[in-house]
Amino acid sequence: MHDPLLEYIIAMAEEDPPIETEITLVVGGALITGHVVSEEAYMAHHPLTSLYFQLLSDDDEESGNDESEAEEEAAEEEDEEQDDCDDEAAFVHLRDARCYSPGQPAGGTARVYRIAIGNVSGFTLAG
Repeated sequence: MHDPLLEYIIAMAEEDPPIETEITLVVGGALITGHVVSEEAYMAHHPLTSLYFQLLSDDDEESGNDESEAEEEAAEEEDEEQDDCDDEAAFVHLRDARCYSPGQPAGGTARVYRIAIGNVSGFTLAG
């Protein structure tokens, strides 16, 4: 689903300070409700994702140390081109998530939930 409002909500969660919005998503016929959080906040909730996020950050820092000025400029141009392609968020991250499926009792609360934007067919804002 390409929805500029949903992408804006996700972008606001990535800002400093973050704005976490309560939302209910329609995903594959199920309702998933929670607060939109940043990717970094999502990654910090579990040791495996936290380690993965740290490794990505370390790779980014190391790659900039040994480059010449020309290589840095080329890398910056490539990053800008990539940013233009990646303006759309790929995932929405929720904290305190709950899942509701038709004909099923309410699911338990997950600490965090990661959902591909392409799987979201609708949403509503709480409050």
